[in-house]
Amino acid sequence: MALSRSGQTWSPATPFTAAARFEKRGKTVFDHQTNLESENKTTDNGIHDSTKFDARSTGTNNPEGIAFTEFLAAVNRGLLRARTRSWADCEQQDGCGFAGHMKWQLATLGELKTIVDCSNRFPCLDPTFGPTQPDASWPSSSYAYYPGSAWCVYFNFGIGNAIDNTCSYCVRVVRGSP
Repeated sequence: MALSRSGQTWSPATPFTAAARFEKRGKTVFDHQTNLESENKTTDNGIHDSTKFDARSTGTNNPEGIAFTEFLAAVNRGLLRARTRSWADCEQQDGCGFAGHMKWQLATLGELKTIVDCSNRFPCLDPTFGPTQPDASWPSSSYAYYPGSAWCVYFNFGIGNAIDNTCSYCVRVVRGSP
């Protein structure tokens, strides 16, 4: 027996598929569960290369390491380049900020943990996110109990841990969906 709705016909043999959680959008990946847009890593030796490592801090719990002062600043460079533009103007132009958007930030520990998935894959991350180092990835979150340490997420094990935040590891930027 075939069912019909809006001119489409389905039969019991028609397979149904669940909507994908992650959607690749060129330079970024959109997460339909959290409504966050994340950086899609590359292998082009550029700023978004998966083998590029940055320090989170210079030895304090403050965000003053290369991950913040150079990487994040470069990702959001559109506003630095044209201070007369407003955030809204930059959001509408591809030349402003990464993937045409501003207000990128390092993912929090919670945001990184939501994309960990070790089911049948290594590293523990959906391939939609592009090449990913299985080593630690820095979130923006500090580790309050041990000054000079910060949380990180290991995509090879799918776990979080606190380590010396002067070490150089990968970072991934995210932004909220408009």
